[in-house]
Amino acid sequence: DEEAHAARARCRLSDSGPSVACPPADLRRLCAALQAYGLPSDPEERAETPVMMYCTGGIRCEYFGARLRAAGFEKVYKLQGGVQHYGNAHAAAEEAPPRWKGSLFVFDRRNTV
Repeated sequence: DEEAHAARARCRLSDSGPSVACPPADLRRLCAALQAYGLPSDPEERAETPVMMYCTGGIRCEYFGARLRAAGFEKVYKLQGGVQHYGNAHAAAEEAPPRWKGSLFVFDRRNTV
């Protein structure tokens, strides 16, 4: 029942369909990402701070999640399958995914969906 911090783990090319809830941050610099997402810089606070991540397909969340765990965060969660899986699940149920505007950048010949 804790309120988690949202963290966008999508690459900068993914700005074709930004989420309303979470602005992008530079994930190459952990300190900058922590600050952008309001995450604690104090190592003692990190263990109890929940972080919910999302990315296009789940791969960047694995990378960023590993960095967060190495930095002392223990409650690290991700959107299973990424935004693409989430959108497909809602499309199958004939619902529009809430809080999503525009298209989603994908890494194949389609470029966006």
